[in-house]
Amino acid sequence: MVEAEQMALYRVIVSVKDDAAPPLSNAFGIYGFKAASDNRPDARPVVWFFESDIQSHMELEWGGSDQEIYVAKPRHKESDPISSYSAHKFKYRQKFVVETASGGGYYLHNEENPTHMEVLNSSEKKLRFGLAEKVNLGNQQDAFCPYCENIADRGATSSFRIVEKVILFIAQSDTEAAIKQGNVVPEALSSGVVIDAEHAEDDTYVTFDLTVGEWSWEGEQHWVSGISKGYDLGYFARI
Repeated sequence: MVEAEQMALYRVIVSVKDDAAPPLSNAFGIYGFKAASDNRPDARPVVWFFESDIQSHMELEWGGSDQEIYVAKPRHKESDPISSYSAHKFKYRQKFVVETASGGGYYLHNEENPTHMEVLNSSEKKLRFGLAEKVNLGNQQDAFCPYCENIADRGATSSFRIVEKVILFIAQSDTEAAIKQGNVVPEALSSGVVIDAEHAEDDTYVTFDLTVGEWSWEGEQHWVSGISKGYDLGYFARI
């Protein structure tokens, strides 16, 4: 983990082991989620990235000062990705007041909630609020990608805090192969790994074995844990 001027930069090195011939033929990609602290009970994570060009060695990087809150219209269908939204810089001790359905608004200083940023829907429409951050992996470089969302009725306030946990999966089924960035995935479709990058001492290393479909890591580490198929991913939007 490398210290930046305002926030840390994080790196996860992922190795994929495969005894099949040809190797990696049973893997359709790697995808992941990022945790968030959202006060809304309906908050949920969305797919932060999906990289179909899977390699035996991959490096995932994120962090720094590039954080955004976003405002978007409700989805027509749950399977719809987040195609367009209005973005605004994430700022602690601030409240962003959304005035229009297109996401326009203004900041107010907010010392009442110094550990979070609040977003208030003062428009006439139901909207979606969430967080977005740059992520670097494979062909996806320095792209802002949403990673959580909630539905904000008129007058509703959301309270967000940045959480440096990521959840990774290797897609091995047709269902997982169909996943797109920005999709809502309510529960784990296969075994995954949760990495608490904020509390790791250095770059973090994890391995996925395609032959047995399991994640592993070196030794007993407090910053990493596994989750099983069926795990409720909604938890990671409400930490």
